[in-house]
Amino acid sequence: MIGRLLMILLMGLLTACGGLSEPKISTIQQAIAMEVSYTQQSLTRLLQLTATTPPKFSISHVQVQQQDPLEIQNLTGFHIQGHYDLTLQLPQRPIYQQQNTFDIYLQRQQEGKSWRLAHPQGDGTWKTELISG
Repeated sequence: MIGRLLMILLMGLLTACGGLSEPKISTIQQAIAMEVSYTQQSLTRLLQLTATTPPKFSISHVQVQQQDPLEIQNLTGFHIQGHYDLTLQLPQRPIYQQQNTFDIYLQRQQEGKSWRLAHPQGDGTWKTELISG
C-alpha cells in the first residue's frame, strides 16, 4: 500500500517536472476512435443489424480537460477526460456532433514507444489493447 502511494506521488512529481512523456493528441484521438468503433459494433449487435455497414467517422478538435497520472499493471498510465467533435459520414449527408465527452485510460508501454487503451475490469485488473499508429 505504501509502495503504491509512493509510486503515485513519484509519478505526480515527475509529471510536474516534465519527466513523464504524456500521450500526444493524435494518440488520444486514435483511442477515442477505437471507443467509437466499439460502440458502433455493440449497437450493431444489439440491434441485430446484419447487412448494415457502420458509417465511417472522423474525430476532430480533441480538447483535454484533465489528465491524471496513475499506474496501470505496473506501468505508467493516464486517466484522460475531455471533449471532441465527431463527423459521421452517412449516405444522405454527414452528421456533425460537437463537444462529445470522452473518459479514457491510456497505458504507456515499457519501451516508451507505444500506448495501449486500457479498460478497468472492476476487480483491480485491466484489459488493454494496442493503439496502432
